[in-house]
Amino acid sequence: MTATTDSAARNAALLQSEIESEDLLVHDTTLMDEKILISPAQGRFRFSPSQNFTSEGEYVLEGQLIGHVVSKSGDEIPVTASHSGWVMQFFLRDGWPVQSRQPVLSLRLL
Repeated sequence: MTATTDSAARNAALLQSEIESEDLLVHDTTLMDEKILISPAQGRFRFSPSQNFTSEGEYVLEGQLIGHVVSKSGDEIPVTASHSGWVMQFFLRDGWPVQSRQPVLSLRLL
């Protein structure tokens, strides 16, 4: 793995442990809320086609399809935005393995 991949994996693991402990700390001094979108299942994460979703910095609507988790049995479980907001950071790349409740991306709410 590269240093960037190692760093992303460490960040995702840290966020996962904070989510599981439900003891999230406030790191931001702004008045904007951020939410972490988590994976609904274990499998491989696949982004939605580019006509539906493209990149960090994009504004997404609540319920918008972000991608799918493809299970070992081949089922595609949709990953949708839980809130409307700006995509601030991805914690996964297309095709990466994902665990249930693992962070997928962060959204800054308006």
